[in-house]
Amino acid sequence: MSEEILGALIAGREAKSAALWRRIACSVRLYVRRTDTRRHHMAELRRLDAESAIEIADNEERIKRLEDSITKLKHQYNVLVEDNDICLNQLKSDEKQKSKEIIRDRKI
Repeated sequence: MSEEILGALIAGREAKSAALWRRIACSVRLYVRRTDTRRHHMAELRRLDAESAIEIADNEERIKRLEDSITKLKHQYNVLVEDNDICLNQLKSDEKQKSKEIIRDRKI
């Protein structure tokens, strides 16, 4: 009977030990899976950061080109406004001169 009790105790211990090892293995697999998931997420974040940095640099370059274009267009606009003012002043002067000539011709 003591052998039966001893056998039962050993079987019980082996079952508990096997259950503990299964739990340990499950915990290790879960940890590895979480670690792999974290690594995957970190790699994805690094990839997205790199893409964002490239996109930011591209956008900054585009903004700089657009600002340069705006500056050039403003300069061209100012030149056109000045030319327009000169032309208007010239036309006004010509009109005054013609009016003077017409008035002078009428007096004669």
